Amino acid sequence: DSVVAKGTTRPVTLYEVLNGLPEQEAAAKLRTRELFEQGGGHFRAGQLRQALPLFEEVLKQDPGDGSASLFVSRCRGFLRDGLPESWDGVVPLDFK
Repeated sequence: DSVVAKGTTRPVTLYEVLNGLPEQEAAAKLRTRELFEQGGGHFRAGQLRQALPLFEEVLKQDPGDGSASLFVSRCRGFLRDGLPESWDGVVPLDFK
């Protein structure tokens, strides 16, 4: 993910660390990694109609994937409300 935290102006790239996760959880994330990355590419490009089904498929295969759930929610919200005019793939956070 790429976000701008409240009170800052520079985007920060976020990564999900799999080391330390229970073996089954890490394995599920690795199985869906390609789908998730494809969805992320579409999301950053503003191609939400292409991104949403990919993230939904990740959730179908791994219902506990919180990151995929977050992106499903973001895609649905942006599809409903529209992308900001200055969309650059970076999500502004309104909390610290």
